[in-house]
Amino acid sequence: NPVNIKTEDNGRSVMKIEEFKKYLKQDMLKIRGIILNPVLGSTIGSLYLVDEICKIADIEPYYFTTMREPFDWHQSFFYYLRDVGTWEPTYGQFNNMSFLDYIKSDKVVDSWNIRRINELSDNEGIMKKHLDETINILSMFDIGFVYNTHDFIKRLKEIFDWKYNENILFHSNANKKYKKMSLSDIPEEDLIRFNRRTKKDLDLYNHFNSGKSITKQIPTNDEDFKKESLEQYSRDKSIDKKMIFLCKGEINADIKKNNLNKIPNVSFPRSGHALLRRCLQLYFNNEINFCEFYTGCNQTPCINPNTNYQKHHDLELDMKIDPKENYLIQYRHPLESITSLYNHGLKERRWYNGDSKETWIRFCNQNIKYWKGFVHKWVINNDNPNITYIKYSDLIDNPQDELRKAVECMDPLNKPDEEKIAKVIDEIDISKRNFIHNFKYYDPVYFKEVEESLKKELELLNIKNIINRDTQ
Repeated sequence: NPVNIKTEDNGRSVMKIEEFKKYLKQDMLKIRGIILNPVLGSTIGSLYLVDEICKIADIEPYYFTTMREPFDWHQSFFYYLRDVGTWEPTYGQFNNMSFLDYIKSDKVVDSWNIRRINELSDNEGIMKKHLDETINILSMFDIGFVYNTHDFIKRLKEIFDWKYNENILFHSNANKKYKKMSLSDIPEEDLIRFNRRTKKDLDLYNHFNSGKSITKQIPTNDEDFKKESLEQYSRDKSIDKKMIFLCKGEINADIKKNNLNKIPNVSFPRSGHALLRRCLQLYFNNEINFCEFYTGCNQTPCINPNTNYQKHHDLELDMKIDPKENYLIQYRHPLESITSLYNHGLKERRWYNGDSKETWIRFCNQNIKYWKGFVHKWVINNDNPNITYIKYSDLIDNPQDELRKAVECMDPLNKPDEEKIAKVIDEIDISKRNFIHNFKYYDPVYFKEVEESLKKELELLNIKNIINRDTQ
C-alpha cells in the first residue's frame, strides 16, 4: 500500500519517480502496463526509464505500437482537430478549412514521429540521421498497422492472454463521420507538394510496413548495452518455420554456432534473393542464421556474432567492400528488376502520387541510375577475388550450377552434395513467373531506349536483350 500518491487538480494520481522505484523494490507495486506519450517529455529518456524500472521489477518489457499510412493519418489528424478533439489545446486550428485546403496550406504536419523521437522543433530540418535514429528506436516495438487493427489486437491478446470484448473492435469512431478523400481527388500539383513535405513520413512507414523486426533493448552506441542485448532471446519472427530471423544482435535459444562462412548477400532488389535464400536454407537445414540489414541490426557486419547470412541492397551505394570478406552478389536485367519492384510497390500501396505511366517512367529512370551504380560498384569494377556472382537468369536456367556456387561460398571446406542440391531444386519451384511484356506499362519503344542506354553494361555483364527474347 504505497503511501505517497498525490492527486492533481485534473484528478490524475502522481508519484515521484524515486518513490515509485523504492516501492517497486519493496514489492509494494506491480506493473500492469506503461503508456509512453511522445508529446510529454523525452521519448528516449522515457524508454531508458521503462528499461530501468522493469529491471527493478525483474520483468522484461514488450513494446508495441501502431502505425498508419501517412495520407490516411493526415486525414484523420485534420478532421480530429477540426471536428472532434475539443479537449485538445490545438482544437479549432483548422476551422473553416476543407481537407484540400489543409493539403495546400503550410499547416501540413511533417515528420511528427521523427521530430518527437529526435526532440526537434518544427523549424528544424529533417536529415537522414534523424530518420535512421527513429527507425532504430521504433525497431524495439512490435508494430501493428491501422488497416489491420483487428489481427494486431488478436496477436497481442495471445501474447498477453488478454480478456476483452471483441465487439469493441467495431465500436463507432466519431472521427469517421467525414467523407474520406482518395489520392485521385487531390490535384497533381498539390499532391506533389504534399508528398514532398511528407516524404520522410512515407519512408518511415514503408520501412516498417515491409519489415518484421522486433527487439527488446534500447538501441544505443553504448557497448555495455550492445553486450547486454546479445544475452537476450529474440521472439521468433522467422520468415518461415525453417528460417530463423535475427535482429538487433539478439540470439535465439535454438541457434548453434556452425562452421559456415559469414556471407553478406548483396543484391539489387528483386534479383532473386528470397529464392536463393530459401534454397540455401533447405540445403543447410537450420544452419543459416539470417539478418536483414534494413529491418534488422542496420549494421554491417551484423552485430550478432552468430549471423552467417546477411541481406543487403546497398541502397545508397555506401557499403564498404572488405577485401577479406566473402560476398554473394546477385543482379538481374534492370527492366526485370525494376518492373518487379514497381509491382511490389503497388501491392504495398507505395505510389501515393498516383499509379500512372508517368509515375512508372519517373520511378524507372531513378532506379536505372541506382542499377548502373550498383553493377559498376559490385560487378564490373569490383576486383575482390572472394566474390561469388549469381545472375538471376543463370539461377533460373541452370539452378544446379548456380546453387553449387552458392553452397561452396557458404561452406568452402566441404564438397557440395549434388544429390542434395537436386532435391532442393525439386522441392522449390525455380522458374520465371513474370514476363516483361505483361507489365501494365510495357512500351517496347521506351524499354528499347532503356536497353540502348545500358548497352555497355549489359554486354559486360553478358545479359541478353530482354525485349527481343521476352516477346518471341
